[in-house]
This record gives sequence, C-alpha cells and structure tokens, in this order.
Amino acid sequence: MSVVEDVVRVLNNAKLSSEPASKLAQLQRLRELLLQREPQLLDTFIDELALFQVDPHPSVRRWLADFAGAAAAARPSLPVLTGAAQALGGLAADDNASVLQLAAVACHPVLRLSLAMHAAQLAGADADSTWAAALDLLARATKLAGGAPPGAAGPHASGAAPGSVAARLAGIKLCESSALLLTSELAPLVVPVPGQYGPPMRTLPDAPAITQAAREAVAKLAELVAAPSAPQLPGPVLIGAVGALASLAQRRAALLQPALVPLLALASKGDVRAPSPGDGQDGVAASKGAALRAALARLLRLPADHLAPWRAQISQALAAMGAGAAADSAQRQLARLGACGQASSRASGARQRDASGLARLHSEGHEPRGPACLALSCVIQS
Repeated sequence: MSVVEDVVRVLNNAKLSSEPASKLAQLQRLRELLLQREPQLLDTFIDELALFQVDPHPSVRRWLADFAGAAAAARPSLPVLTGAAQALGGLAADDNASVLQLAAVACHPVLRLSLAMHAAQLAGADADSTWAAALDLLARATKLAGGAPPGAAGPHASGAAPGSVAARLAGIKLCESSALLLTSELAPLVVPVPGQYGPPMRTLPDAPAITQAAREAVAKLAELVAAPSAPQLPGPVLIGAVGALASLAQRRAALLQPALVPLLALASKGDVRAPSPGDGQDGVAASKGAALRAALARLLRLPADHLAPWRAQISQALAAMGAGAAADSAQRQLARLGACGQASSRASGARQRDASGLARLHSEGHEPRGPACLALSCVIQS
C-alpha cells in the first residue's frame, strides 16, 4: 500500500470514528505519515484536516491546533500555509480555553513563514490568498489577549469559558511576538520549498499592511492596560501585558510611543501602586505594582537614544505610583553608565594618540623610552 493510500484510509477511519480516543489514535498516525514520511502530501490533505475544527471533542480540536503549526513548519508551501492559517483562524473563535491557548501558540510559526513568503514577493492569486489568510488569522488571534465574550465564540457553546488566563496570556505573547516580527528589518529565513520560493529578501517590504498589523497588535495590549478596569484584571494578565509593552518600547523605536504611553498613564493614575511595607495591599495587587515599577525603571536606566525624550515622564510616572526611590536609583545608574562611557572614550582616545605618536617616532628612526612606551612599541611591532 502506498503512502497516499494509507493516508486516505487512516483519514477516513478518523472521520468515521465517534470515540475521541480512537479518533486521536488515527490522527496521530496521520501526523506521522504527513509530517515525517511524506510532507509534500500536506498540500493535498491540509484542507481535509482543517475540517476537524468543528469536531465536537475538544481533544481533537487541540490536536488540530498543534498539527497546524507543525505542518506549516514541515512544509511551508502556499497551500499548507493557507490551510493552516484558515484552520487556526477558526480555532481562535473556539469556546474551549485549552484550544484557544494552543491555537494562539501555533499562530506564530504560521505568521512567520507566511511573512517570509510575502517578503519573497511571489506573484499570483495563491500568494495573495496566503498573505490575506495570515493577516486575518493575526487579527482573530490577537483578540484573545482581551478575552472573548462568553457565549459568543465558536459553535461549541457548552465548553469551558473562553478568555481564561492561560488563553489570554498566549494572546498577549502573540501580540508581542507578532509586533516584533512585523517591525523587524530583516525578513524571516526559512527552508525553501522547491518551485515556490524566489531569492530570499534581506529586508521586509515597506508595505502599509505590515505596519498596520504591527500597530494593531500593540493596540490590543494598550487596550488592556488603558482600560478603566485594568487594575482589576487577573494578576498574570496585567503583568504579562505590562511586560510585553515594556519589551516593545525597549526593542522597537518605531513602537515606543504606542507602547509606552499606556504604561505611563497606568502608573500616573495611582490605581496600581508600588508595594511598600505596611501599605495594606494583598499579594496580587503588590505583584502588579512591582511589575509596573520594574518595567518603567528598566526603561529609565537604559542608555538608549530613543528613550531619552521620555525619561522625565517616566520618572514622574514612577513617582506618581509611589516608586520615586526606584526612579532616583535608575537615574543614578544611568548617570554612572554615562560617566563610565565617557571615561572609556577618553581612555580609548588617549591610547590612540599614544599609538600614533609611537608610530611616528618609529617612522622617524627614534627609539622610545620608558616601560609604557616599550610596551606600546611591542604592540605596534607585533
């Protein structure tokens, strides 16, 4: 029996099976056949497998979420990327929290590989469909950061409540990673699929859709932090959103303002306070305040040029949330770093001048005197 015939047989058995355990056993066999033995068959069967997104058993939908990301990595072709993006887009509207979490995790490899295909500037309707499916998937999946409205997601209304902490954290991480990916200078590198990839580009195309998608991902995080109910968010959700925004503000100058302004506003309101002995805060509130204080203090002490115009506002926000001491400490560390940098520059300049002088003496036939001169002379001669 050929591999294609084996795949057809196992796929039909999985469709006909009514027991989750039996169906998962068949699907695992399919995973082995398609990912390890004949990945090129994914081009043919990915759409059939995507139909399992409406299976009534959450375990089967979880399998599909994991399989979609693995299939895209094993066979990053236009049909597979389109099918994986469409399957994950459907699962991003599921009502089971574990399905949502796995779907959000699997979104990043699909988006990264679709962006690589888009950066290769492939022409044709298939390439356009793949990129459109990836952008639609990103728009659906990043909504998980805010939590889905109960009863409004997916065809399985009796499942676990959507928008759980784990699913929201996966959505927050996806917002951060996708914003970083879409604002990178270099295109992702992938293993080529014969006949579908042109020469890989070294830079991403300057396309409005890419910029807009990155800003929308940041906006999802900003909405969490800027909402009036932000102080009442579950601790891991608010801490994750604060950390993601701080990371974007640190690593991407183009996203500094949309990422930093919500953090400054949250700290300035005073609803999230830095913990201090005897302040009466419970453990969750203290953890939120500590995370916000640490994020802003880290940005304040970074010697990055794009942060310089914002340092006064960061200091004021830290003071407003009761973390003035952290602001003073960060500024002192920044000053010490600046002083060390200046001293290093002066020492480097002095060494260069000494080396130039010794080189001139050697060229004129003079013999340098003194231990320091002899040491530098040895370096020059070597």
